[in-house]
Amino acid sequence: MRAQQQALAEQQTRDQLLAQQLALEEQTKEELENKVEERTIELQITLRELEEKNTELERINNEDPLTGVKNRRFFDKRLEHELRRSQRDDAPLSLLMIDIDHFKKVNDSYGHPAGDAAIKLVSQTIKACLRRPFDHVCRYGGEEFAVILPNTTHEGALKLGEEVCTEVGQQQVEFSEHQFSLTVSIGVHTAYGETTAHAGDITHMADEALYHAKAHGRNQVISSQSLP
Repeated sequence: MRAQQQALAEQQTRDQLLAQQLALEEQTKEELENKVEERTIELQITLRELEEKNTELERINNEDPLTGVKNRRFFDKRLEHELRRSQRDDAPLSLLMIDIDHFKKVNDSYGHPAGDAAIKLVSQTIKACLRRPFDHVCRYGGEEFAVILPNTTHEGALKLGEEVCTEVGQQQVEFSEHQFSLTVSIGVHTAYGETTAHAGDITHMADEALYHAKAHGRNQVISSQSLP
């Protein structure tokens, strides 16, 4: 009887130790899972913050600081991208090259800050004329802008160019005690999915049309198709 009681007591002790061990393992497992969950949440927050910072950095790298529109870096990348898509889908791709007329006279007459105000006004006027989120106005350099128009026919691009000309001509730049009006000259070129075309070719043709517009009176839209 005594041996049986001792064996039973030992069994109870072993059962208690096993139960304590299982409880400890369960507690350790739960603590580990909680820590893993906490670290996972922390990692997700860190990744989200990093993504937001990268997005902001990308925006800064692609944005002209004076006007807030896209910059030349964005233009070069986007035009290449849209040209490849145009060639793949056999869709038209139009480009407007826009230059502020007599801009040197603005700087000479009113000073460079007034010139900056003129550039900002023109950029916002052009942007307001765009109807689609995938149309982009970019500051190409100085007082020159470029507008990328995916899936836009030559006729549609010319119509937009005429609208920009009209809208800019109706604006007044107000800077300090000065008030003055502006005009722009615009060159238009459209590529129709030509597989041999390069981004530089499109820019060159639109720029040639712009040069022709400035050399023959300014304040007008000239198509690359009308060039000799």
